[in-house]
Amino acid sequence: MLDSLEKLELVERRKHPTSRRAYQIFLTEKGRELEAEGTALAKECNRNFYLPERG
Repeated sequence: MLDSLEKLELVERRKHPTSRRAYQIFLTEKGRELEAEGTALAKECNRNFYLPERG
């Protein structure tokens, strides 16, 4: 999964500063933009689901 996200330039792996075996995963600028869009959509869906219009 991470390989796919890297290919889409949504995340980048960086070596962990104190562990030779671990990596840290960071969102790229492109990933942060997509996160913001997704968060806004999720909030709208939750509002519609939990606060349906009363008729």
